Amino acid sequence: MSNNPYETPEADVAQPAQEGDFNLHEPVSVDAGRGWGWIADGFGFFKKNPGAWILTTIVWFIVIIAVNLLPIIGMIFFSLTFYVFIAGLMIGCRAQDEGKPFEVSHLFAGFKKNAGRIVLMSLAVNIISMLVMILTMGTAYFNLMMGDEAATQAMASDLTGFWLSFLIAMALMLPLFMAVWFAPVLIVLHDAPLVEAMKMSFFGCLKNILPFLIFGIISLVFYIIALIPIALGLLVFVPTMFAAMYVAYKDIYIDFRA
Repeated sequence: MSNNPYETPEADVAQPAQEGDFNLHEPVSVDAGRGWGWIADGFGFFKKNPGAWILTTIVWFIVIIAVNLLPIIGMIFFSLTFYVFIAGLMIGCRAQDEGKPFEVSHLFAGFKKNAGRIVLMSLAVNIISMLVMILTMGTAYFNLMMGDEAATQAMASDLTGFWLSFLIAMALMLPLFMAVWFAPVLIVLHDAPLVEAMKMSFFGCLKNILPFLIFGIISLVFYIIALIPIALGLLVFVPTMFAAMYVAYKDIYIDFRA
């Protein structure tokens, strides 16, 4: 600050993030209130370029629908590439954070960088998830996945048993979800090895249980609200959630906030 009393005061203006600013460190704990802050800041990302975010979301929905028109093959393709698309969106968030435009092409940017690593992670996640579901639900899981009418009727006649098995499966898979939550962004933006990325993701989530609990509750409320106007609210909700994931990554692993 200058000592000249006649000098025009200067305001502190936040500058866009620069490439060298993203110094990765071990995951840290943040305040519980950041669970809401991630969503608020994520919406801030959306507001800066709503047209591109909405168009990207529409394109992704179209891709999902088109892929799932191919029985079995489409399901396998999507299950192996879901996190690759997320990685691309994280690249787009980084670009916007650096003052560059977010573009629809960012949705596919993850296929150009470390995609094999992320697909391998997806394969492992799917295999482990399948084993857990079989362990808790038995062969009924496969029958339901294939749309077996008898299995659907059996589930309807024992909803309590079904939901109990499902909740047990989700509890068993929670550590797995924690290990993959931040893994795509760590792999695609920091070239982290697969195992190291999953380990850092797990401990990043573990150190921030309360913020994630608040984030989850508020996200669920907004998701329900987003479904009300013929699900059109998803065009805002989905981009906000992915941008919130990026903001959370910065909070926990990078030296400054969005």
